[in-house]
Formats: sequence, structure tokens, C-alpha cells
Amino acid sequence: MKPEQIRTAVLAWEKGRALIKAGRLAEAEAQLRVAIRFMPKSADLLADYARLAERLGDWNAAARNWQAVAAAAPDRAVGNHVGLALLQLGRNAEALPWLERYAVQHPGDTQSALNLAVAWSRLGDDGRAITLLGRITQVQPGNRLAWESLATLQVNTADAAGAEQTLATALTHFPGDTELQYLLMDHRLKNRQFADGFARFDARWRTRFFNGVMHLPKEHRWQGEAFDGTLLVRAEQGLGDELLYSGNYPDLAQRHLPCLVECDRRLLPLMQRSLPALQFIERPPMGTAGSPPPWQRDIMAGDLCRLFRSDAGAFPSQPGWLLADATRAAALRERYLANAGRTLRVGVSWRSRHPEYGTAKSLALPDLLPLWRTPGVTFFDLQYGDTRAEREALRDTHGVALVRDDSIDPMHDIDGLAAQMSALDLVISTSNSTVHLAGALGIPTWLMLHRDSGLPWYWAYEGERVPWYPATEIFRCRARGAWQPVLDAVATRLRQRVTIDL
Repeated sequence: MKPEQIRTAVLAWEKGRALIKAGRLAEAEAQLRVAIRFMPKSADLLADYARLAERLGDWNAAARNWQAVAAAAPDRAVGNHVGLALLQLGRNAEALPWLERYAVQHPGDTQSALNLAVAWSRLGDDGRAITLLGRITQVQPGNRLAWESLATLQVNTADAAGAEQTLATALTHFPGDTELQYLLMDHRLKNRQFADGFARFDARWRTRFFNGVMHLPKEHRWQGEAFDGTLLVRAEQGLGDELLYSGNYPDLAQRHLPCLVECDRRLLPLMQRSLPALQFIERPPMGTAGSPPPWQRDIMAGDLCRLFRSDAGAFPSQPGWLLADATRAAALRERYLANAGRTLRVGVSWRSRHPEYGTAKSLALPDLLPLWRTPGVTFFDLQYGDTRAEREALRDTHGVALVRDDSIDPMHDIDGLAAQMSALDLVISTSNSTVHLAGALGIPTWLMLHRDSGLPWYWAYEGERVPWYPATEIFRCRARGAWQPVLDAVATRLRQRVTIDL
């Protein structure tokens, strides 16, 4: 390399470091790029750039440059950096050998051990991850992140006894920790300890899990007391959550209070028809102050559970509480009978759009071949969103015709979707808003439930049914991503159902 090139590289490197100290990260990144152009094998320069990429959230650049550091200086211990970057990218199998190698070389490095536990868990070795995390909590009982990681993994893997013990011990070390309090609430509800779980339900507003979600000041919060005036029930979270919490509304109606109840605009006709004693209004955009007075008390919709769902016996026995448009449902049923003949009419939904857990909660249409091959069934597409390409591929590749009623928009016409479901014999779905709607309508529903991080508390650790939706039967994955036994079980039951009904 020519002397002037060396000077250019060194000057750019120095400028980059100065800009990093000044917090001008984008400008620093440009300078370090110039330096690397002339000094592509400088381990120190590459390490500076990799650290900067981590701060910028550019994990591809971080992984690439930490790997370049390892190649340029094999004696440098950067395996934890490489592994962390690859974990951030979801490249878990690639991260594992870097992290395992680093852990052997640095057995006392707790942060690398935590990263290794994450990699093992993501790759399905939950037992090994739990053992490692448990060892860290014993050696370093003051390591808060280790306790949270261990409890989270136990809650997500339905280790109820382990989660109970871990959380009890962790909270003796960190009694005011909001994330641990949230995990305890999640654990208690999944364990069907409703009174204690809902007493802790307010913990959701104090954690990163609900970051940015508006919650209520205490001065107007309704605690179930009698008062003169109007109660405002504020909607929260997504469409499925609104449907879930609406199961409390019949109990609320029995209080004979003047009520305003916020709900998604798409739910207005369905809610008002089903619960005429309550007045429903369109919910404001999430995170805004919400509906102005006239009202004297308010409550978040989810907090009604604390008032009305203290134990399993407090849930209503009827299968559903929402009522579809009977005229529209009858017309659809007549049309489907004319087209499908004497077959079992089954609506299917297979995908979730959840931004964080949607992949774990979703299947592809070819995955459902055990169902499609069931004779005597006409399958109807209930999946929200554009499914045309998926259905055409299924037809062309496997010869399976999935009926899509284009008069119904499952994303925007929820009242129409409710009528359509009411015209069918059965709904089969993964965990998404479709299964919540079917459950609230009391339609026979089979839920194909994943086992992964993000398993909602309302589906509980175990059991074929939960009290929220008496007409919904749960087919549970027993290991992460283990869909095949679930699909086979649903297909077997479907064949039995056809034999009985037809």
C-alpha cells in the first residue's frame, strides 16, 4: 500500500473514532468505510467498525466484520460477538459453534453463556438451555438477566413447577422488577390461577412487552364500585384481544350501568347487535388519549377480567356471546349447500400477522395436506389477506381446491366473516383473530396451537379447552415447531367427524 493511502486510511480511522465519541454515528460509519477500503485486514479497524455496526443495529455488517476480525487475528476472542450478531439475524445454527467455542475458552463469561442458552433454546434444546441458565443463577444470584431468561424459558415451555420456583426466588432478589412481575402474572394465568393472575394483570403496562401502549391514570379508574354517571370501557391491543375481552361484556351489561364501550370500527355492527344493552363507539387510534367525556369512570377492557373472572366457575357456560347477522348467515348457508352438496363445510385459517410471533403461529397451505386429503369435506378459505397465489399453487401442485367466497373480505368485513362462519359446520385455525371470532360466536372450532415463545396466556399451559371459548378444542404442539402430530390428529378427527355427520 502506498504511503498516501496509509495516511488517508489512518486519518479516516481517527476521524471515525472522534465522530463515534461525539455520537455522530452515521458520519463515523462513512469514515471507517474509507479506512477499511485501504486497510481491509486490520483487526483493530474491523473491530471498531463491527462495534459501530452493533450500535447502528446493522447486524449483517456486525457479523461480517467480526468474522473478518476472527480471520485476520485468530487469537482474538470474538466468538461471542459473532454469535450475538448471528442470533440477532436469526441465523441460530450458524451462531451456535461460535458461542460454544467461546464458552469453552471463557467459562466464566456470563454474557456469552446467556447467548449460548438463547441459541440452544432457539434450536430446540430447551432442556440444555434451562440447565445452563439455572447454573448461572446459582453462581451469580445477582444476575437479573439470567433469572429473567430462565423464567421466560420455563414459562414458554410450560414448565409450570420450574417457573413457579424460579420466579419466587428471583423476586426475593429483585422484588420490584417489572419484567419478573409480568412473567409471574403470565405464569399464574397460564396455570389457570385466575384470581391471582388478574390481580397482577396491571403489570402488563409497566413492561417492555407493552412499550408505547396507552394505559389509564388512576384517578378515574373503575374498580367495580357503584357510582353516578357513565363508564367508559377502553379497547386495548389487537382485534383478537378485543374479541377475547368482550366475553366480559355480558357480565358488564348485567350491572345496568350507563356504558360506552370502545371497539374496532369493524366490530361495531357485530357488538351492537349482540349486546344491545351497551353502547359501542369506535376506538381511537392506539396510544391516543381516547374518547372525551361525558363519562365519569373508565377501565381498560382487559381489566374487566379481574372483576368478572376470578375462577374457572365464573365463566359463562354458553358456547358464545356474539351473534352473527342471521339473515346473511342463512343466505350464505343456502348458497354453500347448493354448491358444496352433502359435504362437511369447514373454514380454515392458517396464518398470523403478529409482527414478532407470526412465523411461529403460522403454517403454509401445503403443510395442511393431511386435512385436504379428507374425503367428504369442502374447505373454505377464511384467511385474512390476499391468498390467491397460495391457493393457485395448492391447486396446481396438489390438485386441492380451496373455496374463497369473494363476497366476504375477512380483513375488513368482520360482520360478514361472522356470518360466513355461522354458515359452516366447523372452523380450523392457528392462533389468530379468526379463532377468537369463531370462539366468541360459539362455533365449533379446532385450534392448532404452536408451542413457542409468545404463547398467549389465555391458551394456558395444558388442556384441550380453556374457559374463554367452550366450543373451541385445542390441539397442542408438544415441542417447538412439531406440527406434524397436530396435523395428523386433526386429520384423524376430521375423518371421524365426516363419518358421524354424513
